[in-house]
Order: sequence, then structure tokens, then C-alpha cells
Amino acid sequence: KLLVAASAGEVASVPIDTFCDADYYYIDDVLLAVSVSSGATRLQDVAGGVMTEDKVVALLARFSEDLPSGSAFAVGNALRTAPDNMFDYLITLPVKSAGITVVLSIFLGGLGIDRFYVGDIGLGIAKLLFGWLTLGLWPLIDIFLCYKKARQVNMEAIMTAISAPAGYAY
Repeated sequence: KLLVAASAGEVASVPIDTFCDADYYYIDDVLLAVSVSSGATRLQDVAGGVMTEDKVVALLARFSEDLPSGSAFAVGNALRTAPDNMFDYLITLPVKSAGITVVLSIFLGGLGIDRFYVGDIGLGIAKLLFGWLTLGLWPLIDIFLCYKKARQVNMEAIMTAISAPAGYAY
């Protein structure tokens, strides 16, 4: 088996057996980080380095209102290991606003619009069709559930974007 890595515009093939316990390798004088997830090994050019602390702080400030409480530490740690060139992609990453979710839940929650907004299409349709049978109880409770769901969806989107393969989407 060979691991193929692009470096300096060229492709280098390295026997997969050579990757043992080290985290970094030089191939063609380019420092590459090795990461293994879900059984797949990938190399990432770290010549640009990992994300600087000021960029991490800026991203945490950008997302702080729309993440679950207590998750800033996990997101911050993930950002500190992300490549520096990922900043521009992450700063423009669209997220669901927790505030808009609450407003939608209060005013249009009986129609399921809040569920559509956070991506729960099935629950949105069910709420639209059957929410009235609960005499307003489901839409009332769903104000809090949708708020929490929007924050969780954002956390998943951010963590997925951070763990995207090198060169993907940024």
C-alpha cells in the first residue's frame, strides 16, 4: 500500500508501512502532519503552520453565541490544530442563529417553521400537521428544544468543517 501526498506541486508516494508512531514527516523537504481518522491516513502540509491564537480567538468570538454552552473549549482545541489557511473559510461558514431560531419558534413555531430552519424537515412537517392537537404545548416546549438544536447543528457543522481533509473546501 502507498500513501500519496501532494507537495510543492508534485506527488510523492510513500509506503504506508513507514508511518508508525511519528506525527510529522518530511517528504520532498515539506513538513507534513499525519492524521488517522476512521481508518484513513492523510497527510497535511503544515508549512503554513497551525492556526494562530488571534485567529482562534476571532473564530470563537464569531461563533460564541451560536454554540452549545461549554463547547468553546472543544472548538478552541480543534481550531488550534487546524491549518492556518482554513481561517478564511471558517470565518464565513454559515451557521444557524440561535436568536433567529427563538424568534421563529415564538411567532411561527405552530407552523413548524423553526424546525425547518434548524434542518428537522420531518419534525417540521409533523408539527405543521399535528401541532395543533397538542393545544399549543408542542410549539411552546419546542421553543427551547429548537434553540438547543440550532446550537448543536452549529457545533456539528463547525467541527465537520475543521476536520475536513486538507485542501477540501478552503
